Amino acid sequence: MLSYGYVRQTAALSLRDAFAVPALAAVLAMAAYLLLVRRVDLNVLPLVVQVAVKASFAAVAFFAVMLALQPRRLMERLAYV
Repeated sequence: MLSYGYVRQTAALSLRDAFAVPALAAVLAMAAYLLLVRRVDLNVLPLVVQVAVKASFAAVAFFAVMLALQPRRLMERLAYV
């Protein structure tokens, strides 16, 4: 119990700061993904290629938004992963 009190005092963690920007980035990436799906006909591609293109686009869109909103924090997170 004493160690929890010490850790809580030394590690200031705001849940809003930790999750607000990634949640916003996820929503914006999903919106960009929906625009891609509605504008580009991917049904002409094989299924495996469709999945790869859609997953890659969603990941790149998410990290692009994260980089635009929090460049320093994203680079710090990528450095220790």
